Amino acid sequence: MYSILVVDDFDLDRQNIIEAVESMGDLPLCVCGECENGYEALEAVHNLRPDILLLDVEMPGMNGIELADTLRREGSDIRIVFCSLYDKSHYLRSAISLRSEGYLMKPINGEDMRRCFEEMLVRMTDVEEQKRLFEGLRQAMQENRIFLRRELFSDVLLGGDMPGINFEHRLRQLGLGDVAGFRVALVDVNANSPVMAQVDQDDEGLIPYRVYGYLAARSHERTPYYLVRISERRFALVLCFGADVPAEETHRMAEEVLKDLAGHMRQSFISLSATFGDQVTTPRELKGQYQLCRYRLNHRWKYSADEVIFAGEQSETANDPGPDMQGIETDLRMLLEMENEDIYVAADEYAGALLGRMPAGEMRLACHYVVGQIDLALQEGGSSLKTLAREMDAPVMEDLLSLERQEDCRRFCRDLIVAAYSALRRRDAAGGKDLMEQIRRYIREGDLKTVQLHSVAQRFSYSPNYLNHVFKTATGVTILEYITSCRIARAKELMESTGMNLAEIAEEVGYSHATYLSIVFKKQEGITPKQYMGRHRQ
Repeated sequence: MYSILVVDDFDLDRQNIIEAVESMGDLPLCVCGECENGYEALEAVHNLRPDILLLDVEMPGMNGIELADTLRREGSDIRIVFCSLYDKSHYLRSAISLRSEGYLMKPINGEDMRRCFEEMLVRMTDVEEQKRLFEGLRQAMQENRIFLRRELFSDVLLGGDMPGINFEHRLRQLGLGDVAGFRVALVDVNANSPVMAQVDQDDEGLIPYRVYGYLAARSHERTPYYLVRISERRFALVLCFGADVPAEETHRMAEEVLKDLAGHMRQSFISLSATFGDQVTTPRELKGQYQLCRYRLNHRWKYSADEVIFAGEQSETANDPGPDMQGIETDLRMLLEMENEDIYVAADEYAGALLGRMPAGEMRLACHYVVGQIDLALQEGGSSLKTLAREMDAPVMEDLLSLERQEDCRRFCRDLIVAAYSALRRRDAAGGKDLMEQIRRYIREGDLKTVQLHSVAQRFSYSPNYLNHVFKTATGVTILEYITSCRIARAKELMESTGMNLAEIAEEVGYSHATYLSIVFKKQEGITPKQYMGRHRQ
């Protein structure tokens, strides 16, 4: 229920307004007080905290425009509706500048007042709905803060550049704005270690899950870190420190975490290699340290056999152009799975960056890596490299063996990535009809009180924007529009088969107020809910 304070210097006008409001019993409105001048009304607003101010313009002392201006200067967001005998242009301009909800002419017409309040209630309901959604998102963010921080650091380590303002905002939202020091560490499961030879073959596939579970369970015991899964056998740890912890101490703490992990796993015949980088002061600097650590693990055979190595000691090796199998696997997966507006350009840029400084022999080796990873991706999608070669009408393996120049290698990788991306998208499109039906069934048969775009996207493991785009392309409506149609259909069923009132029905189908349901219902069905119930409950 929304409260109204009526302000007018004529007693008869005040009583007429109050009677008109009280006659609109179907709207969630009530009069909480009345005042005859601006000074009295200013005090009443502070004491009664009304939601709406129905305000006469011409009053002795402080007039309505001055009162509204005073409230706005105080920061009040109270809803204001002006009423006046005069339609002077400067009054109208003032009313607009003061963000009023309406300007009613005296003598006030009941239909005009109802229309003004109905439109205002829709806006107020929308605002309350947004506040409720934001509060729900805020609570969800608090409950899932650890997971969201992991997602942030995954984007930092594996993603592209993020806009500065959005990135800083994410840091503050997740409570990381005060962190003064960061380090990144990488952990690899050594599949071919002699220690691992003692593990039963049936248990070998479970080893990465044991390592991940151990890391996740101890991520906040002594040294806080956030765990990012890079691949089946590789994990990243982002360690966070306060301003009171010196760099020498954070070095010791990071090394201790990794040595404890390696020692614990060795007792279970699990061999690990780990490395960690220098301390940096912002998350943006972590990617460079991650690439250094990645190089260090990929080329650990060049250095000592220690389980835990400080990557900073080998910083000059970061510029070595040798092919990085682990990096190719990660980068290609992202390239083939993400939505690229122009895959040709993205694939060409990736191939150029990959092969840019390599000698001829290593370029061919990198192309072999690319072919192998694309073959794996195609097999997971129910296809194969042979099928793709037939579609391309190109002898892929023969072309691979004949590569000599950098331009040829770049063209080969680019064309192969583009063809694989297109093949995988055709597979997705073929299964799209079934997916759309699954989404529709999930919405229809689910809880209409809570279903939202983000919950549907989470259920089907897609990003909300992408899933909404695919759904609209396939069905002609957005997911939100489909949810609305399901809510209205469910409301009609309840109107026909139960004795529930409109407020109960609104709550049952996911609307916070009966007024909002009425507006949406009339927009979609062409009649009001009361008219519909009148026809079907006779």
